[in-house]
Amino acid sequence: MICLAKANTSLPKEYISLAQDRSVKTRRMVSRALADLFFSNPKRFYVLEEELWKTCVPLSRWTVADAWGFIGKKDPEKAFRRLREIAEADDNWEVIEGVGTSLVVIGRKYPELLLNKMEKWSSSSLEAVRRTSIEALRGIAKDKPKLVIPLLEKLKDDRSLYVRKAVAHILREMCKKDPDLVVELCRRWMNTSKEANYVIRHGLKKLMGTREADELLRGLK
Repeated sequence: MICLAKANTSLPKEYISLAQDRSVKTRRMVSRALADLFFSNPKRFYVLEEELWKTCVPLSRWTVADAWGFIGKKDPEKAFRRLREIAEADDNWEVIEGVGTSLVVIGRKYPELLLNKMEKWSSSSLEAVRRTSIEALRGIAKDKPKLVIPLLEKLKDDRSLYVRKAVAHILREMCKKDPDLVVELCRRWMNTSKEANYVIRHGLKKLMGTREADELLRGLK
């Protein structure tokens, strides 16, 4: 159990080390403690958050982003604002993964709000923000896959491979709940663009070997 409230003004070195640990479980001890501090002593929270951020170490920044997932369960609007700032400030994949995971956590409690926010994020000029708008859909895609289709439609032809990979990933998540829906969607996208075909090839990987998916894949140009 980590208690940051009793630490000195600066973040103890051992906590910085924990925030940079390769183990998600270890880093999450720090992010949970930071989130608790946000509600008990927000002024101190922001001091410690800035310290971690200024290390410029991706895993430290992941820990900052992860803390906002816990905060967002109680204060989603503030969390959405801060997570977007993080995604805009650092496109390192580990940092962006932390942002995406936090958005999934918030989305479990506020799915409609998440979808509304991600629609706005999906129009960003920054590929890291657009990718995150898709990765944030992981939880909803597995539970209510039809709800994420409009955002997938919007970004299936994205110029960024980084973004299209995320769209394909969400299709694979949707396959766990409704494979027929994924096949139907891919059939609609089929050969509309080379970008969409890329998404289809990678999005149907979990369905390869089924008659419907194999027929569709053979028909791609």
